[in-house]
Amino acid sequence: VQNPQGITVVCGNGLLLLRRLQMEGRQATDIDDFVRGYREFPGSRLGST
Repeated sequence: VQNPQGITVVCGNGLLLLRRLQMEGRQATDIDDFVRGYREFPGSRLGST
């Protein structure tokens, strides 16, 4: 769920608010900038690691 503070991700028994994100091998970026490049991210299902 996108909100003014970031993107809320449902995980396990709670929620995680993403404000910055760092993809493997890349520099950290603000979540707004990330979503501009990955428009399918909000609403998608993430895999486990």
